[in-house]
Amino acid sequence: MLRWALARVALLVPVLLIVSIGTFLLVELVPGDPAVQVLGPNSTRADYEHVRAEMGLNEPLAQRYLTWLSDIVLRQDLGDNLVPPVEPVSDRLLRAFPVNIELALLALVMSLAISIPLGILSAHKEGSALDRWVTASTFGMISVPTFLAGIVLILVLASQWELFPVGQWARLREEG
Repeated sequence: MLRWALARVALLVPVLLIVSIGTFLLVELVPGDPAVQVLGPNSTRADYEHVRAEMGLNEPLAQRYLTWLSDIVLRQDLGDNLVPPVEPVSDRLLRAFPVNIELALLALVMSLAISIPLGILSAHKEGSALDRWVTASTFGMISVPTFLAGIVLILVLASQWELFPVGQWARLREEG
């Protein structure tokens, strides 16, 4: 058992390395120059070159990857957000963490409150129309990607039915 666990952990290292290379390359392949995004299109050539040097964009791709990876692994530095307000990415993630936990717990409670009674009813009336409906709707919902379901639910519940505002978050105990 220990040997199996150690083999799995050993396989984790190359997988994480491949994922990190893929992530870095995807960010590198995004059209546009980060220096132009930071400065805007009306900046001088000297400002542009200064920002590129400051951000390490003049370095070779492999050097930028190694710097990026060592910053993340050794210093736990995820870098700075380029979209104003400019701040460390880790600060922004830490601010969003409580909201994500609250949303996850709320989703868990709601899914359990719906699925357990439906599962009990479905098991109690095995083979009935209710059982077939619960089974079919469950398979249907599982087959929809969560990002697509989220977009559709926002469009229907927030935009069309106006049950809550689009793009805002208020804690459950807050008004408005």
